[in-house]
Formats: sequence, C-alpha cells, structure tokens
Amino acid sequence: MPAPPDEDCVETEEVQRTLAARRHGILACYADAVALDPMLRGTVTLAFVIPPSGKVERVDIAQSDLENEALHACITKVASGMEFAQETCSLPRDIEYSVRLKRGSSEFVSSID
Repeated sequence: MPAPPDEDCVETEEVQRTLAARRHGILACYADAVALDPMLRGTVTLAFVIPPSGKVERVDIAQSDLENEALHACITKVASGMEFAQETCSLPRDIEYSVRLKRGSSEFVSSID
C-alpha cells in the first residue's frame, strides 16, 4: 500500500514562483483577448497535477467567469509547459491556481489541495 502523500512536498511558494515565471505568457493571452473584448475581466482557476516527475499533467480550467474559449485554451497551453523540481513525494499533487484578470493589473492566487 503506498504511503500517504507528504503535504509539504509542493510548497505554495514554489507554485507561485513557477507560475510567476509563466506570468508573461498568461498576460499575453489576456492581452490578445482584451484586444477583442475591452471589457473582459474576471477570474480563471486552473487545475493541474504535479506528478513525482515534476512535469505538469492534466491542465484544465476548473472554473472561470470569463466566457472566452480562446483565452482558456491559451492559458491552458501556457500552464501545460510548467515544470517543477522532481518531487520527493511518491504520489501526484492536485493544484488549483486562480488568476484574476483585469486591465491594468492581474492577481495570481494559489491553493494546494
């Protein structure tokens, strides 16, 4: 029987650092969408899995109040390329990460489930 996951094997700070490195790509997705819809603003929550290998798997839009499939596809593509340090835990970790998007600023908020 596998050992229970180590709750600290993926630190919130590491998730934030890794997504911060992808921030430019996410904001570029938003800029393209805003060019077509200047009033577009809201929150997109990504859900993804960090397996022991550290390469992100199964990136999905868990929730969004933005009805823009092109934006969702672009953000998903950007997030799919993320890699974390190889994990020391034996089981995958499920992550949810919200991005609040509005013209002039964006806020990135994470939670580890």
